[in-house]
Amino acid sequence: EWMHKDSTGKELPCEVRFSRLPSDDKRLIRVSITDIAERTRNEALSFSQNKVLEMIAASAPQDRILRAICRVVERIGDDFKAAIMRLDPERNTLSVAQAPSLSDAFKLCLDFIKVDAESLTCGSAVHHRQDRFTANISKDENWSTARKEAEKHGIRAAWSCIVNGEAGRIIGTLDVYPNECRVPTTDELDQLSRMAHLAGI
Repeated sequence: EWMHKDSTGKELPCEVRFSRLPSDDKRLIRVSITDIAERTRNEALSFSQNKVLEMIAASAPQDRILRAICRVVERIGDDFKAAIMRLDPERNTLSVAQAPSLSDAFKLCLDFIKVDAESLTCGSAVHHRQDRFTANISKDENWSTARKEAEKHGIRAAWSCIVNGEAGRIIGTLDVYPNECRVPTTDELDQLSRMAHLAGI
């Protein structure tokens, strides 16, 4: 395994194989270079998820576990910032439980989010009782109150996955804030669902 650079200068892990080719009068070598960035990332994610399970089994403090889950989520994409929101069923609001990479100013925008169809993505997700994805914050009316703060910190989209507790009861959301306008890929959604399940545990 060697580190290489692609045409844009970005470093990526590769697997390099040298094969000697038969020849009577020359020394010939065939070289194949395979990009293993995706495989390496998946291995790192798997390792990190196992570490979170170990923390849960060892009854580590809840804040540490939730922070670790956010860090794992942020490894899924290069530009991800993660937050775990906790639902207050009496006030019917969501507030930040952990968000290690979000600025304090943006966290303030996420405190006491009303659970409502016209709320930010997380509040709307809990209201509809299903995952919700805002592909472009600048064009979403529900983000009008927090749009400027999001843009100031390079946040372009918002994805919210429901976090369920015992008996399927909604206890919060796992949120991802990418710096580009898009929805999650199928693979990203699968990984985020697994992490939301761990947060529920």
